[in-house]
Amino acid sequence: IDVWGCCGRQQFQSLFILQKRAIRIISGVSRRAHTEPLFISLDILPLESVYILATSLFMYKHYYRFLPAVVDDFFQSNSAIHSVNTRRRNHLHVPITRSKSGTLSIRFRGVHIWNQILLLLDVNSLTLNQFKRKMSCGLLDRSIEIRLNPMT
Repeated sequence: IDVWGCCGRQQFQSLFILQKRAIRIISGVSRRAHTEPLFISLDILPLESVYILATSLFMYKHYYRFLPAVVDDFFQSNSAIHSVNTRRRNHLHVPITRSKSGTLSIRFRGVHIWNQILLLLDVNSLTLNQFKRKMSCGLLDRSIEIRLNPMT
């Protein structure tokens, strides 16, 4: 999902519709049944939340340098860009993109997701497993809400 999760909205929506169809089949309900309560009762994350979880885990691993060194240059903190002491100096710098595909990349979406997480959670006090558990539970019960599109 790290690779294909950043596909276009139409392709992602098609996959989500298939996931909802599978949830209805698993639950044995009619094909027109509302799926949100089914996701919650089965403890299954919707596809968008799975993508957010996978991307946030990737960003957590980058933050703590668990990834190969080749990934280190993908992201820069705001403090590396300028020396002004702002509230968000520890956040990642949002890269400039000139195309729609640039806004779908891990470099762009990963930064937006990670910066939103930094506002919601104290990641410095969480191990990888604690972070994963907190994120998945928060996404499931909607206590953590992450927007994929930073413009909305």
